[in-house]
Amino acid sequence: MEEIFDKCIGDVRIEENGYVVTRGTSINSGEVRGKQEYTSGKHRLRFSIEKKSSAWIFIGIISKTTPIKQNSYKSLSFYGWASYDHYYAGGLIKRKGDIFSVYDILENDTIELLINATAQIVQYTNERTKQTQQLTVDITKCPLPWQILINLNGCEDRIRLLSLTDTL
Repeated sequence: MEEIFDKCIGDVRIEENGYVVTRGTSINSGEVRGKQEYTSGKHRLRFSIEKKSSAWIFIGIISKTTPIKQNSYKSLSFYGWASYDHYYAGGLIKRKGDIFSVYDILENDTIELLINATAQIVQYTNERTKQTQQLTVDITKCPLPWQILINLNGCEDRIRLLSLTDTL
């Protein structure tokens, strides 16, 4: 199975045959979904943060049944992270510290997203900081199939999809 960025909304563009997404320079954020649908098994995706402003980047999953729209990371069916300490789970914002906390995703970081559709779990790892966090997905809020969702908020932020590995 191969993953690529497939559909986008807002001020983002898909480049390099679907492996790169870049945000533009307008005041509007943008987001992109992956093409693959995850219904069972474990899938390990790795992303390189090639360019990052001071703004946040959300990385996670969303139910394919949720229509693509601006800021869909706020929907009930989004599970994902802006950083280790700032994540969304089924419409709820979880955060340690205050709103001025420093996000731990930096330029040149590699982020791993493990999707375990069978166990209904997603896991985020920042390879630089070695921090890992896991979320249990409520499939009544986020029914299968799932797709990856990336939301870019900072001007000219750029992410590359490095790999997808199916694991047992």
